[in-house]
Amino acid sequence: MRQSAKMISCPHRGFLFGECMKLSALLFLLAVPLPASASPIPDLNAEISARYSARYERCMDGLTGDLAMMACNNEEQGRQDASLNHVYRTLLGRLPKSRAAQLRASQRAWLRSQNEQCVRESGVPMGHWGTMHRLDYSSCLLESAIRRTVWLERYRDGKASLSDLR
Repeated sequence: MRQSAKMISCPHRGFLFGECMKLSALLFLLAVPLPASASPIPDLNAEISARYSARYERCMDGLTGDLAMMACNNEEQGRQDASLNHVYRTLLGRLPKSRAAQLRASQRAWLRSQNEQCVRESGVPMGHWGTMHRLDYSSCLLESAIRRTVWLERYRDGKASLSDLR
């Protein structure tokens, strides 16, 4: 867990990159230690970060343009969606019918909500977005797919429940 502002870094991926940069700069300038509860599930955040492909990391290395970063996000989104779908289909096939129906309903609710969540997190109505908002949105969708894959794997392993939609 990061303990002080000087240790905060904003990776080139993840939703709300611009907001993360602003927060990091503010915390660095103020040198305010982060409370122990700043990251309630540090292992989950580390696991999500570790799921980005090496190809994505290479694609993003050194990029500074929003459009080029969005292209990397879109390519990675395809890989992460394929992983998500594989885990979901495999899990669905192993569950008894009643639990499979519950998981299917949960997955459908997640699919409906992820777009709304990422739009809401941008803080600006979609019609007023600039390229940075679009990058934040695509990064949010990408992280959301990875987060859901991790959740499905935890659900499969008995470490998550249907009410825990991380």
